[in-house]
Amino acid sequence: MKFRLTYSGSVLSSGNKPKAENKHELRLAFHEQLSILWIANPILKDFSKVESPNLERAISPDYAATLNEGILGQIPDKFPYSDLLVKEHEKFGVKWHPLVTPENKLVCELNILMLRPNDHKSVVQGGDIDGRIKTIFDSLSVPTNGDVLSKFPAAPSVFYTLLSDDSLIAKVSVDTDELLLRDPSCDKHHVQLIIEVNTRRRNEPYIGL
Repeated sequence: MKFRLTYSGSVLSSGNKPKAENKHELRLAFHEQLSILWIANPILKDFSKVESPNLERAISPDYAATLNEGILGQIPDKFPYSDLLVKEHEKFGVKWHPLVTPENKLVCELNILMLRPNDHKSVVQGGDIDGRIKTIFDSLSVPTNGDVLSKFPAAPSVFYTLLSDDSLIAKVSVDTDELLLRDPSCDKHHVQLIIEVNTRRRNEPYIGL
């Protein structure tokens, strides 16, 4: 499956210091778009409603029953796939809803276009590129540190993210170019991002979900 995420605003370099506020700003922007994707994309819309007792069975209808179910003849309760994802990834008191997870055996490739004011002057002007990409990776993932969430207003009832963990990024390419924009309110860290996301099964060519 292929889609694009966008963002316009400051992206700070992670560097040696955490940029919790900036990452949270990006995470919220991506949350809004991903929440729409799960509704608007017909594959995800239908897939989110598939009922199953566990994630493995949801992604593979032929998944064998557990030993206990077979012996006891139990019929386990079933839940929609989206509910199972949230249950599996609830963390720090927040109900996370990632798209790419180990359970669904997906990885993704990212093609990032970063437009920056005065980009032609210097490759490194406006902040370290590698550090800014790390900030983007973190904001696309479920956070690893719950303490940062206490600094912000209450999280959405269900918080959509692209990744359960940034280790699921199989490949990334980054291109930068000049942002042709005259806006005195924009600081040197301002960027416009267009992130093309390609999801695929592990060890398989792109076939989407």
